[in-house]
Amino acid sequence: MKRLLAVALVCLTLPLTAALAAGTAGATTPAASNSKFCDAVSGISSDIGSGSDTSNRAAAKALAKSIRKAGNSAPKNVKKAMNTMADYFEAVGKAGSNTAAAAAAAKKARAYAKAIGTFTTYYTQTCANLGS
Repeated sequence: MKRLLAVALVCLTLPLTAALAAGTAGATTPAASNSKFCDAVSGISSDIGSGSDTSNRAAAKALAKSIRKAGNSAPKNVKKAMNTMADYFEAVGKAGSNTAAAAAAAKKARAYAKAIGTFTTYYTQTCANLGS
């Protein structure tokens, strides 16, 4: 079950990681009003998938907190999406066991998938040209 939890968390964080990585490919600077959001998102990181079950759940809670904080710099619809993403990780982090974490992940997976789409679209449109 530990492996299932780790694999599920890693797989569900891959879209966020890909969106963050896409931000290093361009050559122009985003509008000043969006640079705060881009900077906040670039600070999100996670070590989910390594360590004990307890540390994975702690990492999920920390990730939820980071996502919520970054969402404060986003437009209303993106903030809502990021809060949904944070809800997913928070539910996994608060689960008392691997079984409960897997159930929480499954319960919130559909909403998370929709939210990650909203986030990724905004992030790539706003921040994809950072880094050069």
